[in-house]
Amino acid sequence: MDDQPPYTSSNFHDDVQRQLVKATIATLAETKLDWGEVAPFLEAGRAMCREDLRNARLTLHGLEYDGAALVPAEEAYLSLSVRDREDGTEWLSQTWWLSDIALSDQDPDRIRTALAAIERSTDKLREWLSQQGEGAGEAETPPTPSD
Repeated sequence: MDDQPPYTSSNFHDDVQRQLVKATIATLAETKLDWGEVAPFLEAGRAMCREDLRNARLTLHGLEYDGAALVPAEEAYLSLSVRDREDGTEWLSQTWWLSDIALSDQDPDRIRTALAAIERSTDKLREWLSQQGEGAGEAETPPTPSD
């Protein structure tokens, strides 16, 4: 019996996109366009994405899904979600562990300053929660693909 999940329209979309990217790269490599010919495409792409990126959603999380259940995350993480401004379709979704961001350049001094800043942020969050009263114990809900 085949243990692979069924081939879905999403898989088809990913395969088509991958093939289009490969074909575009091959065409660009063969034609060796001058920068003046490529630059307008780059600027058009930037213009198309600029407004979507301005309206992107960057969120800090402490919970994640384990199946259908929300459980405490291994650590805090950031998520970035970018939706098309016209139809609302999410076209970019990315997450990063806070520690991976802090450790990315492997500079101990920068990591120490980041850790100190995170501790100050933690203090501010605790202070805010203490001022909230009863609602302070409610957990956040991470975004789902439909958010």
